[in-house]
Amino acid sequence: MIYNIRLNDAWNIQSSLDLGLFSFMKESTSFGFSAPQTGLENGDFNYQNEALSNPFGYKYFESKHIGNYLNIKTSFLFQYKERISIGYNWSIRNFSNTKTYPVTTAMHKVLFRYNIINK
Repeated sequence: MIYNIRLNDAWNIQSSLDLGLFSFMKESTSFGFSAPQTGLENGDFNYQNEALSNPFGYKYFESKHIGNYLNIKTSFLFQYKERISIGYNWSIRNFSNTKTYPVTTAMHKVLFRYNIINK
């Protein structure tokens, strides 16, 4: 969802909200080892199993929905004329392949942008 409003000739505000409803993903590492958690729990791990370490192999990819993989992003951008922008981004992810051990990451970003080329 994006909302864009022009306040006057100089100021423009753009805000957005992203909500992940469905994802197809492979978790890169487990809690205590450099292999996906599902491969460890299934007993598939060994050092010759390239499907565990290959980022393009589909064997350990999983379909996730909003109930077991929460992904929300928000953004606010205040644009002054055509060159200068000041913004704020926030995102949160909550996921887990292991029951009762959810992983939550959140990130805050403040940005300043200056457009060099103005056409």
